[in-house]
Amino acid sequence: MDTRKSIRERRQERIRRIMEHNNTTLPLKQAMQQPQAPLLPMLSPTELPIPSAKTANSPSTPRDIEDDPERLWKANPNPWESAGWRIAPLPSKDVKASKQGGPEAPPPRDYRFIIRGLFIQTAIAGALFIIVFALFKLDVPAAKQGQQVVTSALTDEMNFDAAAELYKDWFAGAPSFIPLFGDHRGEESELAEGAVDLPIVSPLQSGTVVRTFAETLSGIELAGEPGQEIVAAETGRVLVVSNDDELGETVVVQHANDRVSIYGHLGLVRVAVNDWIEAGKTIGKLPVAEEGQQSLLYFAVKDKGQYVDPADVVPID
Repeated sequence: MDTRKSIRERRQERIRRIMEHNNTTLPLKQAMQQPQAPLLPMLSPTELPIPSAKTANSPSTPRDIEDDPERLWKANPNPWESAGWRIAPLPSKDVKASKQGGPEAPPPRDYRFIIRGLFIQTAIAGALFIIVFALFKLDVPAAKQGQQVVTSALTDEMNFDAAAELYKDWFAGAPSFIPLFGDHRGEESELAEGAVDLPIVSPLQSGTVVRTFAETLSGIELAGEPGQEIVAAETGRVLVVSNDDELGETVVVQHANDRVSIYGHLGLVRVAVNDWIEAGKTIGKLPVAEEGQQSLLYFAVKDKGQYVDPADVVPID
């Protein structure tokens, strides 16, 4: 509370000094600019006018009474402008209006253009209705042709094939070459289809199918050389890296179009969860099989949550 009172006192003292400076500077400048008045003759003490009792007892002028600094500040928030200073920016119109009694009222909205627009639309609709009505009431050859045109427009289905073909010719695809820089005279731009075909490869090169999808109803098993690299069939993000009781080391990769590929029986895993892997990049390696057995890879594909035959999706060697 003392701190707030002290700040208020310092502010009042600063305002008072600014106002005193203005009161002493402006009259001095005005006096220097005005022509000097002729000197009055010297009067003796007996000739000096004696103030009357009415004058002596009259109330003091407003200048003799010290004004409240806070009220003066509110009345003139930028007193340094009159002194020739340019310290603070001038208040905006909205600020001045709010200080004089509140914000200015917004101008009244003019709805005449809306009414005029509705009137024009109504007049055009009425004129068209009268024309069509008269067209079907007249029995002349020209009216017959007009009746056929109106009937065809209201009953026949619009053929969008031509519009779709035109749109495809103009906007489909993207230019594979845009001649922006240099001199490319004689080179023509070629259109490329917007669809992007991502590569799909076999997860095990030269692998042999030992169990088909018809036997497992979930995936296939491929036989390969011990320690042979296993690659991603498609580009995607690694969702799961786990050690399954049935499949051993397993990797699940999420691909585009809501497709998932599963790789099991891995001997070595070289990816981690959330890794982005391109098609053909190494996921892991086949394990070293026991004597007399083959190194197998379990490979499965899920399309929109359903197991599908990997041979229908991936080119199995």
